[in-house]
Amino acid sequence: MATILNSDFVAGNTATVADTNAKFTDVATKTALLDSENVRSESIDLWHLDGTASMVKASGRQTTELAAFTHNYLSKANSGTAPHVIQKSDGSGGNTNMVLDIGQLQTVKNYDVLRVYWNVEVIQQTLAGDSDLYTTGSYSQPSGTFWGVWLQWSTNGSSWTNVPNQGDFVNTTAGPLTTEMLAVSNTQTKAFMPIPHCLFYVDKSSGTDNILYKYPHGSNEKYTCGSAWFHRPTTGAELQYRYFRLVLGGIFQSTNNGATPPVSYIADFGSGFAPVGVADAAIQLQRVYLCALHLRGS
Repeated sequence: MATILNSDFVAGNTATVADTNAKFTDVATKTALLDSENVRSESIDLWHLDGTASMVKASGRQTTELAAFTHNYLSKANSGTAPHVIQKSDGSGGNTNMVLDIGQLQTVKNYDVLRVYWNVEVIQQTLAGDSDLYTTGSYSQPSGTFWGVWLQWSTNGSSWTNVPNQGDFVNTTAGPLTTEMLAVSNTQTKAFMPIPHCLFYVDKSSGTDNILYKYPHGSNEKYTCGSAWFHRPTTGAELQYRYFRLVLGGIFQSTNNGATPPVSYIADFGSGFAPVGVADAAIQLQRVYLCALHLRGS
């Protein structure tokens, strides 16, 4: 890369006309050396992010395949330790696990950078056996409930673990509540994405304020949630992977242990979500996108 130095100028000295002219000549000479090959060899652009470039160790993406493919996921107990696997179209009218295969086993060395991004489109949340209003009948909405999507990886496609800095749900007691929980921290929830279950909003069409509706309430209220996971180890044993997948659990609630300072938790509320005789909650997803980029660190 062409380099321009400022050694001609010394702090505290008076700048002369000759030194100034020499500097302009230096700038003109060095600028003339810049061309597309020079810039490409010494900088980062789209060429370097291509899968065949030397700084990219691996990359890939996976979707639900068909734009119109949808899948319904029900709330359940123990969804933190036994979550649903996000599904995709199998090409024959059915569904199968959505798995991103990088192509071969990869090793994450110290100072490598591994980034994974995902987006999910929520098209409907329902409660079978109840009406459009979540507060009717025998159902009472628990406060602050949400679904969770997080990232897992595998070396062989059959044995899966949560990615680094995404902890496991364990049976925990916090105040009066004992259930599967996950402590909220930088080392436990780095790959966890919440999706609100229900939202308070004003329904202008009915003139009724502050009613808790299932969301989306209408056909035009689809929305997308997205998140990312980042991993850059600097010490420790090298890790390996080949596959990524997204999993979904719920219903969850936030809680804390009441200590000073309090420890916050994501608590599995699936077993107590619906009263007897009323079906569990459900969330329907449509377009799901998952991609990964592994950059060489050394």
